[in-house]
Amino acid sequence: MKANFSLEPWLDSAQVIDYIYELTGVELTDQLLLRMFSPEHHVAYIDCRFASGLAYQQQMFVRRIKGAGYCELLQADEMNLCVNGASGKPLLSLVGKAIVLGSAWGYSSAGGPPTLEEGIWQIDLGRLYRPLHFKPSDVEFLAARISKSQRRPMRRPVH
Repeated sequence: MKANFSLEPWLDSAQVIDYIYELTGVELTDQLLLRMFSPEHHVAYIDCRFASGLAYQQQMFVRRIKGAGYCELLQADEMNLCVNGASGKPLLSLVGKAIVLGSAWGYSSAGGPPTLEEGIWQIDLGRLYRPLHFKPSDVEFLAARISKSQRRPMRRPVH
């Protein structure tokens, strides 16, 4: 039975490879996907519900925060391929420190209840690998670019 990736809220990197193949007929390798999905080139997300970190306010002081959902990856120390124990497939994963954009619960040093905020913050995963996630619409955009580049006719060099 064929998976309907477009209906999924999030895809892991193994699903991205399958979906790109389904849309374009192009077989990507894990290593190529690792190069293609860097924060500078394509949007990737990390589930930050598990994460705590720091939020810098006006460069003066730091507040503790806890993730409240999926956040966009802006910068990462290290991305690797790790074998997922459940599926046995290699997944593009993040380790170390990362800068993300998204929702987090902010905790004040004065106490009181945390507030849900949107912003840029830093998480530290230590040596814990966390899989990256992708929106199907972003994968579809990438697939369209791949298809367009394959249809472009080769130009002869001008002498």
